[in-house]
Amino acid sequence: MKNKELLYTLILTLIPNLGPVTGKKLIALCGSAENVFNSTGREKLKQLKGSRVNLILNMDFDSLLLKAKLILETLEKNKIDIFFYKNKNYPFRLNFIPDAPLILFSKGNVNLNKPRTLAIVGTRTPSRHGLETCMKLVEELRSYNPTIISGLAYGIDICAQKQALKYGLHTLSVMAHGHQFLYPPDHQSIAEQLQKNGGLISEFDFHQKPEREFFPMRNRLIAALSDACLVIESKAKGGSMITANLAFDYNKDVLAVPGRIHDAKSKGCNLLIKNNKASLVESAEDIAHALNWTKQISLNLKSTIIPKLSMEEEKLFKLIYAQRESDIEQIFAQSSLSLDKINSTLLSLEFKGLIKSLPGKRIVLINN
Repeated sequence: MKNKELLYTLILTLIPNLGPVTGKKLIALCGSAENVFNSTGREKLKQLKGSRVNLILNMDFDSLLLKAKLILETLEKNKIDIFFYKNKNYPFRLNFIPDAPLILFSKGNVNLNKPRTLAIVGTRTPSRHGLETCMKLVEELRSYNPTIISGLAYGIDICAQKQALKYGLHTLSVMAHGHQFLYPPDHQSIAEQLQKNGGLISEFDFHQKPEREFFPMRNRLIAALSDACLVIESKAKGGSMITANLAFDYNKDVLAVPGRIHDAKSKGCNLLIKNNKASLVESAEDIAHALNWTKQISLNLKSTIIPKLSMEEEKLFKLIYAQRESDIEQIFAQSSLSLDKINSTLLSLEFKGLIKSLPGKRIVLINN
């Protein structure tokens, strides 16, 4: 087994009645998922009390180990990639969400750490105006190059993802089931297309069928993986409102397109704005202003005049250059440098005229 930590993290997810919050606490206590199951970890667990700890101490480890290995074989056979807690590729945004899953399964060309991510959600039965608004906003967002995240559902979700594909934007669909299935099945062709510049994401086992209770779980991931959540037409209750309220609880920016006061499809959006949970959106510029986004600048590294850099400066500059824009949390997740070192190095790069700090801890390149 090349990656024991992945194997043991997967085993943690297979223990009945042991959720991600407890799983993360166990990893923090023992130092790693692997340590949870060795003699050192078991001694630490014996000092604790509780039914969940007893679950681990009394479990059939050999049975779970066999099941985990069979799962990994299935995933490899079906070309499913894995992002797991504490791995460098695990989405840095999920590190701030207590109930984020220990493992995510993805298929396609997936990057969960892109610098700009925007969830777009809405009613499954949009009006013509709602669809036109969605198409217009995604088209306008091209120059900001965000990743569009949604649920591949009918209506606003699929409209946003079709437009993202049309304009070459990275787009991710979060599913409420395992990768063996696709719901709704009508969107199979779109799902196949978006795997070329994005992909499908799930926290569920490969063979897990869609169930009603899984959709709110899916919605929390849409909110958690995004920097902001944009709602385009929504009733006062429903999946879009669940996603928006979760995003608000996660301290994400919530944005909403207003509608007519007597239109049932706009009541949710109007309610979010009325309750000061969402910023009013009429154009992509409103979204960019709320998120401190600037338009992408086309740069040529060879033609950029770069002063002599230290090893740390060069490392951070290349990281920011590759993404055009980043933030402190993302740099920390990808650079392996301490936070103090990152701050001092970024300050040095700013003094050298290569980068600029923006509100919200955003870092952008300066066009030389």
